[in-house]
Amino acid sequence: MVRFHARSWLLALAAAWGGCSGSQPVVARPELAGVRLVLKSPVDVTWSDPGCSAQAEAQRTAAQKGAQAALEKAGFAVVEDGAPHEAVAAVSLKLTRCQTDLAYGEVTIALDPGAKVAKHCESCHPGLTTHMDEIVAQLSEAPAVVALGKAKADKADAEAAEKAKAEAAEKAKAETKTAKKDEPKDEPEEKKDEPPPPPPTAKYVSGAEQKNAYALIVGVEKYRDVSAPATGARVDATRFMIIARNTLGVPGDQIKMIVDDHAAESDLKKGLDWLKSNVSSGGRAYFYFSGYGSRDGVGTPYLLPYDAELGSISATAFELDGVLKALNDTKAKEVVAFVDACFAFTKDTGRCVAAEGKPPSKSKDPAPGGKVALYLASGASEVAGPGGTGAGGLFSFQLAEGLGKGNGDLDGDGTITLQELSQWVTGRVSRQAKKDSRDQTPVLLTGKSVTPASLNVAWNLPAK
Repeated sequence: MVRFHARSWLLALAAAWGGCSGSQPVVARPELAGVRLVLKSPVDVTWSDPGCSAQAEAQRTAAQKGAQAALEKAGFAVVEDGAPHEAVAAVSLKLTRCQTDLAYGEVTIALDPGAKVAKHCESCHPGLTTHMDEIVAQLSEAPAVVALGKAKADKADAEAAEKAKAEAAEKAKAETKTAKKDEPKDEPEEKKDEPPPPPPTAKYVSGAEQKNAYALIVGVEKYRDVSAPATGARVDATRFMIIARNTLGVPGDQIKMIVDDHAAESDLKKGLDWLKSNVSSGGRAYFYFSGYGSRDGVGTPYLLPYDAELGSISATAFELDGVLKALNDTKAKEVVAFVDACFAFTKDTGRCVAAEGKPPSKSKDPAPGGKVALYLASGASEVAGPGGTGAGGLFSFQLAEGLGKGNGDLDGDGTITLQELSQWVTGRVSRQAKKDSRDQTPVLLTGKSVTPASLNVAWNLPAK
């Protein structure tokens, strides 16, 4: 009988962390640098071979250390559970056979947001660490993970730019004072506004898990054929993805986020099909879009995917009513859609872009189906504008403040209804837009079977 010795086992593990020479190496991705990740502990271990029972703890330890080493090589900053973070990883092992220094079975790493990779391994290092680097390399290339890294990098760039701007302003102010120190001052010097500080890292409240909910999140900032970017759309989408997971309680593997060149017309169609195929009867679907909107020659509103062409909107973009119909055709009991885009067809600013050709003489309002609630960033002829440096769209920013931070719980009962959320967001967006010398009033449209006052969006929130 083979006797298991913990000391000899751990010595074998020390030689195994690097994986085998045949595994795909992890290449550190610059955009993932500094993305904080919690590696869940302990590793979930199951086995079909009774001989694995005595080795389960050592297998678990090996997998935990191997996964952490691979994630850190990829650029993630692995932090303790409970610390501020942007992503969560969980490792699971399904062992079919165990020997003193070998393991057989399947290892899976699920990374929230929205990525999962599994590998089957024969005659592998303990903890099935042989392919750990390869698994993490594939996870790092998932669109949702890439978008998360880009959003953090963009935020860091924005903060650095604001800091440089503030320093330059202070330097110029000091030089002006030096030049004028010998001049007589008839009037006190006018105090100018300081540049706004960079936005703090948001911390969103946790709500009850919605096990039967699915979310499709779309963010298009850079377009193939539209020269000006929809600034902040990628930040908006990433932020809503985090809110969907934390506050709405949508399971990570039931969230699909597509951004920029991964949000072409075909990708959006696949995303809507994914919702239709997965949302079960009685469940819920969430849809979020941040990017450009436009209208065709007869005033019909469209959402623009990455590859939309302004000269042929009807053929290359998504009619908003078509998206709403697809959402209404799912098996969901109710659908909640948020759209941070605008359809002011005579304007080419904010989240609006004008289609080529003669502008329409009138506009058509979207009509949500029976179980769909649609919350639009602005009225038919208004511009959906920005929310400030690094904040993305004004509507999305206030949506995050009201929903993600729990401020929309107006009566303090731990639940945010759709009516409460719209009451909290709409007024604040409108008032801020007035300060920016423009009109923007979000609009809530609902199907016949939706009652905003009784549709709970998030619940079991922390008491105020």
